[in-house]
Amino acid sequence: MSLPKKFELGGHTITVKVVANLLENGIFGRWTASKNLIEVQKVNKDMTESFQMQTFWHEVMHATLEVQGYEKHSKNEKLVDRMGQALHQVTRTME
Repeated sequence: MSLPKKFELGGHTITVKVVANLLENGIFGRWTASKNLIEVQKVNKDMTESFQMQTFWHEVMHATLEVQGYEKHSKNEKLVDRMGQALHQVTRTME
């Protein structure tokens, strides 16, 4: 499965961009609510395709929680990461 360019969530169009320089800031991905934008680090020697996809689902969880009005839960990185990992596994193992 490859990353989408965009998707709909709660009546909003979320844009997904793959960028080359997020690791310079010490992050793998970023959700920017004010721009309806998810950015994910480009695959490189420090970012496998699998980890990129897991990062995407992590950021989707941030977006989902915020769009649905659960901003407090979106700040819980442990929760967001576990949910992102679960979505990543589900999508990788679907038949």
